[in-house]
Amino acid sequence: MKNRTISQFINYLNTLIKSDEVLNNFKVEAKDFTRNRVISFVDIIFILIGRVTKTTMVELVQFFSNNGTLKICSPQAFSKARLKINPAAFQFLNQEILDFYYEKKRNTFYKNKYQLLAVDGSMIQLPDSNELGQVFLRAKNNNGAGMPLARASVLYDLNNDLALDALITHNKHSEVSLFYEHIDNSSHLIDNHIINPIIILDRGYANINIIESILKNKMLFLIRTKASLNKEVIEFVNSNVIENTIIFKRKDRDNISCRIVKVKLKSGEIEYLLTNTEFSIKELKELYYKRWGIETYYGYIKSSLQLENFSSKSANGVLLEFYATIFSANLNQVLIIETALKNDPKNKYEYKVNRNIATGIFKSFYIKMRMYKRVPKKIIDDTLTLIRRSKIPIKMERTFERIKNKRSRRKYHFNRKLAI
Repeated sequence: MKNRTISQFINYLNTLIKSDEVLNNFKVEAKDFTRNRVISFVDIIFILIGRVTKTTMVELVQFFSNNGTLKICSPQAFSKARLKINPAAFQFLNQEILDFYYEKKRNTFYKNKYQLLAVDGSMIQLPDSNELGQVFLRAKNNNGAGMPLARASVLYDLNNDLALDALITHNKHSEVSLFYEHIDNSSHLIDNHIINPIIILDRGYANINIIESILKNKMLFLIRTKASLNKEVIEFVNSNVIENTIIFKRKDRDNISCRIVKVKLKSGEIEYLLTNTEFSIKELKELYYKRWGIETYYGYIKSSLQLENFSSKSANGVLLEFYATIFSANLNQVLIIETALKNDPKNKYEYKVNRNIATGIFKSFYIKMRMYKRVPKKIIDDTLTLIRRSKIPIKMERTFERIKNKRSRRKYHFNRKLAI
């Protein structure tokens, strides 16, 4: 059903999560969730959507008490039951969010014409367990084997702040190969809903095969490259020109050509950008800055949604929580977009919703979704009103020095979760 309202979509999603279709397709074995237990498949889905960041017992008590019941599920029963859910459930539900949003054709654009995409990866700290160390591998440190670390990668819509595709794998997995998976996984979405895409990539993706893949998919690109990428780039770096056409020569395949430009930062450092666009150097500098949106996204899912604060030491549990977090972030963003803040031209700054505050409001809302067969429109409207009020000013062109944390320092301790 096209052009659904947000209320219609929320109730469609609510019905879908509680359907036999989702249960039967995403339980691990046919015998799972056939008995009437204290905690159900649907309960676990909604608990994971809201994120398990406190002690598991506290989260369970709050969830069930807010649902108007005094029944208690033990943390052990919860941990055992969630292993019976296929993490692909959240990938499926996430696709429903994306289909809803893009079918409404409310996409925002760069220069009223282009949709900006980015791909980037990030290391994810995991709880310490033999299983996670074997599946995702451990980080090396001066003391020998370190903590288990996973590599996450996201294909991100910079205009609309939505994750089109997300992957998590062992920490030795190549970012380049994950890039190809993103494009394959999202080909239908890109072909049908993403208009005039420009994909913006950091220098780890400056690769002739990636450029070839982008061109085959009829996309534009802007890629920062290392000064030492190859002979042609080195020659350009050492020249006095600020822009040129570079030709990548290949054996047994057609050569590929693109623009290469020099961009000077405020620090005086020179960046080198590869592109097949016709934007001016000034515009390319501004455009590359837009890539910061995916860095902000990782900050959001790691800080506000506490992605690395896992409540499971099993591989399946980590996958469930990872994809549930991606789903939550997208659903939160679609609801935020629905608030459509109108900015007063008299104000010094434009305003946007504070996602950190909104996240706490959404957690309560998702518990209410579990309570109702059909969520009353008033509850949805009241939630959006609260979100609309949690606004902060947008201060443009701010820059921040990146703080490099030591990977050996654990952010969350499995046995020290908060109770309040």
